[in-house]
Amino acid sequence: MNNLQEDKLWLECHDEAQDLEAFEPGLAGLASVISVLEQGQPLSEAWVAKAKEHLSQNHAIAELSLRLNCIAGLRFEAREFEKSKVIAEAALTLYLAVFGIENETSQLLANNLKKLKAEMKPKTLPKLHSFSAKARNN
Repeated sequence: MNNLQEDKLWLECHDEAQDLEAFEPGLAGLASVISVLEQGQPLSEAWVAKAKEHLSQNHAIAELSLRLNCIAGLRFEAREFEKSKVIAEAALTLYLAVFGIENETSQLLANNLKKLKAEMKPKTLPKLHSFSAKARNN
């Protein structure tokens, strides 16, 4: 994984979250939400519900969610699927809160998450054919 690139993205997320909190009191706690995400914990549904009216049409939140999506991509490339999933889910949730599912980028983020979940599913092994006693004796 490109740690420098990921570190830079996390720093940008933290800075943006602090700026958003200062500008929009309804987004109080966003910096803590980002810190929790960085530790691999899921996005707080309670925080999203509380801040929902302040998320709608907030382009800075959309930018933040795109950075989170980039971080999820880096984690995916490093084959850290569970961490990637948590971050990708948060990115999608935030982006949906801003623009809804009809938005093209929302659909792209949803598709990224779908691909990630597909990659996480255990691969099934091919079915082995049983051999008859006759075939074993030959």
